[in-house]
Amino acid sequence: MTPSNRSILVIDDDAEMRLMLRRGLECLGFHVIEAASGIGCAESLRERDVAAVVCDIFMPRKEGIATIADIKAVAPSVPVIAISGISHSALDIARSSGADRTLMKPFTIGQLCQAMASCGVDVASNATP
Repeated sequence: MTPSNRSILVIDDDAEMRLMLRRGLECLGFHVIEAASGIGCAESLRERDVAAVVCDIFMPRKEGIATIADIKAVAPSVPVIAISGISHSALDIARSSGADRTLMKPFTIGQLCQAMASCGVDVASNATP
């Protein structure tokens, strides 16, 4: 796995959630790129190769459904895992907008890894000793 595709883009307006995801994913050997909103995220994927995107649904400035649709328009093969702590129906809409998997908050890093693995992300080979 090359360094560039060991990256995970995490988009969430909640700084504590981003920190939790960063810590968990870094323990698995991933490089985490953080964004507090969806603004500019799809465009940044033109310049970066990421293994997956984790995207919250309800965010100010640019919400997750539009962000997911934009990401899939630019990088259709990049797996997107939509997350929400508010609404199962929003996760259903996210899936119809292009999300490959969905997770309801709270979830564990293990559950996120299972979702990523089911999208073809090699989680096991990234683990740090």
